[in-house]
Amino acid sequence: MPISKYLKHLFMAGIISLTAFNADAQYQSDFKIVKGNNDTEIVYKGTLTFDDIKSVADFNLVNAANDYKVNEAAVNSLMEPLKSYDLVVFLGTWCEDSHRTIPQLYKVLELTKYPLSKLTLFGVDREKKTIHDEEAKYDVKLVPSIIVMQDGKEIGRITEVVDKSVEQDLLKIIQK
Repeated sequence: MPISKYLKHLFMAGIISLTAFNADAQYQSDFKIVKGNNDTEIVYKGTLTFDDIKSVADFNLVNAANDYKVNEAAVNSLMEPLKSYDLVVFLGTWCEDSHRTIPQLYKVLELTKYPLSKLTLFGVDREKKTIHDEEAKYDVKLVPSIIVMQDGKEIGRITEVVDKSVEQDLLKIIQK
């Protein structure tokens, strides 16, 4: 990647980080951009928001979310119960599985009106590392990992690929 393009991405990430506003400190940006495997790969490492992810072209977050056809029954069943859980999500801005699954999660969270104050997103590098080693605390080996937490304890996770769909897999976890 030419240095000017890299600096432009770095500048944009900084602007997004500074302008993103959320009353809850949990849903904020604290990431850095690190060099990827090639000149075009952008790797965000650290705490992210969906606004940060929107700036990563490979995600095509909004359009991919709009194109995703949800299981309406599962979304309706998640509408209230999901709000009782915290979600901790690890993703790779370089990862094709993340490019597919995170827009699906985004749409499900929007449709269920999930409070983003209960969501923590971490970007990892290709070695699956964050800035402050959060991946070790959650024993993350693959991305994406969507971890469902209740009272500070993990009750289930979706790792790398979904079984049926994001919404059906989340519903299965919270109905255990």
